[in-house]
Amino acid sequence: MDILSDEAQVVGISGDNEFCKLAWKESNPLIENIAHTLCADLGLKLANMLGIADEIEGVCQRATFIVDPQGTIQHITVNAL
Repeated sequence: MDILSDEAQVVGISGDNEFCKLAWKESNPLIENIAHTLCADLGLKLANMLGIADEIEGVCQRATFIVDPQGTIQHITVNAL
């Protein structure tokens, strides 16, 4: 599958709740119309499972995961906060 195809899906996940995400989108004209799904990882359970939780700061590191249709992670990039 080509990651730029119509079949590819983009999902943004953070430890913020849905109200924080909505305020974030509405506060910046450059991102207010993004169309991808935004999900909440309250408690950072998924971030901990993926090894990208910053326990000291209580946030997720900025990371990108490319997952194939079978659910296998094919690529990971982790960036500084």
